Amino acid sequence: MRRFIICVLIIALISSSACAEICEFKYFSLNIPEGWSASEKILENGSSMVAVLPDDDNIPGAIAITSGSPGNLTIKEIAENYSKNFNGTTPESGEDGIYIFEFNEGKSFALIDGDENFYMFTAITATDEESETNKILLDILDSMELK
Repeated sequence: MRRFIICVLIIALISSSACAEICEFKYFSLNIPEGWSASEKILENGSSMVAVLPDDDNIPGAIAITSGSPGNLTIKEIAENYSKNFNGTTPESGEDGIYIFEFNEGKSFALIDGDENFYMFTAITATDEESETNKILLDILDSMELK
């Protein structure tokens, strides 16, 4: 995965998760809850980060964000490439221009957004969209502060 999207996800969910710390990444910061681990890899044209729920938890969850320069690709082309790589559904674009597709037998979804200068690809995995883990994942996204 070389390129991803700018994701602006506005979801109003109330969650009881406590944020242990604000983690700074190349293009943004996120509140990562206590007990979760997060890491970032700096790429030639961007960065890729992942935050995961510890293995000993019964409810798996993960969020991965790759961002950077789209090069000469459109956001639609980036979305199509990622969907193909993940064996996902056909990416669909909403009125806001954000592309979305599902993969991993519907347990994961991806959002791709951006423009000619910057894009962000965000993938979220949770076993059940009504689970506490999913609410925590959405809270992590809601905490995003772009630099």
